[in-house]
Amino acid sequence: MGFGDFSLIKVLQFCNTLAESDGGPARYSLDLHHALRRAGVHARLVSIRPRMPNSLAEPLPGDAESSSVRFFRMTPSGKASIGIVELLRQVRESDAIIIDGYYLPWIPPLTLISRALGTPIYLAPHGSLTLHQRNTSRIKKWLFTLISRWAVDRQVRRFIVMSQREGDELLIGIPHARVEVTGAGTTIPLSGYADGPCHSPVRLLSLSRIARKKRIDLMIAAVGELSDAGTAVKLVIAGSGDIQLERELKAQARVLELEDKIDFVGMISGEGKRECLKSSDIFLLPSDDENFGIGLAEAMSHGLLSIVSAQVDASALMSTSAGIIIADPTAPMIAEAIRELANSSDFAERRKSARSEAVDAFGWDAIGRTWTDMFIRTK
Repeated sequence: MGFGDFSLIKVLQFCNTLAESDGGPARYSLDLHHALRRAGVHARLVSIRPRMPNSLAEPLPGDAESSSVRFFRMTPSGKASIGIVELLRQVRESDAIIIDGYYLPWIPPLTLISRALGTPIYLAPHGSLTLHQRNTSRIKKWLFTLISRWAVDRQVRRFIVMSQREGDELLIGIPHARVEVTGAGTTIPLSGYADGPCHSPVRLLSLSRIARKKRIDLMIAAVGELSDAGTAVKLVIAGSGDIQLERELKAQARVLELEDKIDFVGMISGEGKRECLKSSDIFLLPSDDENFGIGLAEAMSHGLLSIVSAQVDASALMSTSAGIIIADPTAPMIAEAIRELANSSDFAERRKSARSEAVDAFGWDAIGRTWTDMFIRTK
């Protein structure tokens, strides 16, 4: 079968939710779906959880595109929902099933049904099987593994990972798995991106879920270091998540007397998100663990320089011109990296380099072609 024949293939993709609060996984699911359709694939996407007020599926472009996304309901109501009978029919008629996620209760029955109906499964665990993630909620995940070893792992034709490290760590837990590295993408803006020299105060951005592994506490402490040294900075923390952690981070900023230098703006999307990226200088992501780090891809595509930890796997695709990678970040290290980038005489040119690298590494059309080539190769 040639690439031009791939429009004859039907792909049915499942995700847990399209709620914007889910962060990267939800965004990835929808963007991959769009990329497959642009590549000519007859692709459909089903969200297991119902439509939310902040669903990413709300602004889908055009009726034909909108009709390809459904929300599961046992008793369907309206054009946007899909019931169990129609779902089983589509599973049976599809040539491939994509599953986004791993430690989710609906995945074992779906994999067993798909295999019983003879439809091959491609599962993207989204970092759930890295060593770091396996060491969280260990009892719950151990119990799930007792079921998944047979009901999921042995039913999957390919495990799809976003980085080589994620694949290597997956194989530690599932040695027999067949793994494909596809990477991840982001929408590359054609206009409305950041350019020009660094601002004063330096505009810093955290754009992620509020989660402990993101190490937002280090970002706040770094702002304190810079403030004490007389360097003018402004940090915007965009995102939602762990409510208790957010309270702790706000308390940290208050104790350090940084409330005028740090803004917690909550979840942002659409034009608000684009404007936030466009108006920033440096993106921060000193995470303990990121199986990819789609925020880095977004930041680079919008012309931001970046400071990230070596645990952000997407950093392997970033050159030293586009940012700084810190092996084991501390607040003083982050502060020094901010000073180094902000004082770059070629800051504007480095913005352009970051965008150019993002186009080559993170464009969704290239990711879509990687998936379609894999389908053809593994059919």
